Amino acid sequence: MPGGYPFFAEVCNGTQAETATSLWGISIPSGGSANTKGAWTTIISSTPADASWIDITLMSGGNPSRCAVDIGIGASGSEQALITNLLFLPANNYYLGTKGPFPIAVPIGSRLSARYVSEYASGADSCSIQVGLYAGSFGTASVAGMDALSFDATNTAGTAIAAGNQVMGSYVQLTASTSRDYSGFYVIHDSKYRTANDQGGFDIAIGAIGSEQVIMTHVGWTSNVNDIPSGGLYPITVPAGTRMAARAYYIRAGDTSPSLSLYGLFR
Repeated sequence: MPGGYPFFAEVCNGTQAETATSLWGISIPSGGSANTKGAWTTIISSTPADASWIDITLMSGGNPSRCAVDIGIGASGSEQALITNLLFLPANNYYLGTKGPFPIAVPIGSRLSARYVSEYASGADSCSIQVGLYAGSFGTASVAGMDALSFDATNTAGTAIAAGNQVMGSYVQLTASTSRDYSGFYVIHDSKYRTANDQGGFDIAIGAIGSEQVIMTHVGWTSNVNDIPSGGLYPITVPAGTRMAARAYYIRAGDTSPSLSLYGLFR
């Protein structure tokens, strides 16, 4: 190609995983009560090609709610999670958005499945999911999966970060010790604990209490009637056993507790 190798991993083409008869996607149920995961549901029985990237689109069934999905690989009853607790947030009654693409490898012929958790209490709550699979170029390196590091499963939300008034607040621990080496991170903000509509930023850091070193600075967030993801993929390496923390500030209205979900990509 002109100019030599790409400066970042390339995507060559895409293959969408969905039912053949509906663009709405494949319906997956929640666990029948608030903050309870449902069973694994097949979303594609056999992937048509090797993939280096994956993205996920979620659509609500008419009951907008804070929710999260796991994406799994493997035979029924033996699923292994590629992505855990990927948070989605209510944009309106019928659309919750797209996350990714994430540089996660999926071999040809794989069974992909998903399960779903919602803060909505009705047993009838469900969503529809679509998965995009993308081949990578010669220069693409993929990871094996993505862990949720600061997801609060009890409330289907991120970890609340006490924000300062136009100044960074104190650090809040996201994880005491990473369980493995991470090759990069993905950040999602939500407004579970907001007290007013506002905007601000996060610093995400590593290190012991009182000796934190910032590795992602001023990652923007905003809160209003909808919740909006923050940032994108950060190709920053962090070894196993690392403490991670975050601090935040707000601009003017006093949204004192923005929430943060941090996800680590592993090989």
